[in-house]
Amino acid sequence: MNRIFSLAALSAEISLGDIVVETGFAPGAECSVKAVVTGEGDMTQETVLTPVIARRVAGVLSVIAVLESQSISLDKGETAVVEFSGTLPDDLSGSDFRFAIFDESNTPVNGRSLTVAIGPAAPYEISSFATADGIVEPDNAHIKLTVKASSKCDKQFTAFVGDPLDPTATIAFPQTTIAAGSTETLVFEGSIEGLAPGESYQAKAFTVDKSFIVGVPGASLLDFTFRKADGAGDTLTTIGAESAGEVRYYDILGRRLTAPTGGAIVIRIDAEGVKKIVTP
Repeated sequence: MNRIFSLAALSAEISLGDIVVETGFAPGAECSVKAVVTGEGDMTQETVLTPVIARRVAGVLSVIAVLESQSISLDKGETAVVEFSGTLPDDLSGSDFRFAIFDESNTPVNGRSLTVAIGPAAPYEISSFATADGIVEPDNAHIKLTVKASSKCDKQFTAFVGDPLDPTATIAFPQTTIAAGSTETLVFEGSIEGLAPGESYQAKAFTVDKSFIVGVPGASLLDFTFRKADGAGDTLTTIGAESAGEVRYYDILGRRLTAPTGGAIVIRIDAEGVKKIVTP
């Protein structure tokens, strides 16, 4: 049964920063949320926070589903990351739900909410997230994100390396509107700051709507190696979906070679691993 909350307590003097919904929203699925919360009042702020799925009825939010509540206590200026989880009902379906975090006044903290669509089919999903050969160039990255939309999509897609609340690096794709029933490939081209040459990373794609960061169904993970090219003794490794029988060659600057010349120092990558060799 829907519950319409009324004002029962004063709002706590707190502010919300970024809110990450790691798994997105899907009926019958586990939902994991992390939120940055800061105390703003002169006194210690104590309240209970509850993420909710709701609909607006007669000007107020009618709560449809709730996640597990968490109690917080924050001094002025103190910031904490609060984590929530729960399972959404199996029968959620519609395009006009609101997601918000309520405090004990039974209203959204800072008046913030996000309109979300929930149903048997995701409104949009990632069908491909890739870069050539699992390699990302430091100053000339070329990464493709292909999005399939069952309904109109005008979201900003961003990939985060590491925790979205404190990412090692951020990859923001151009914002575009994708028509219902269409598929669009978004391309990031440019440099990526914060990554160490020669290291392997994993990026995960989200939609970003102001400070709401929401996971997307489908192939949202990208494994890649940041190209290492610091000197003649450097080697190169890749991870990701490569054919186990494929043999690949790179020069010492990390550039792929289609037909290595004889007597050259190259990097050979095959099912057995990575070796620096001199071609016969």
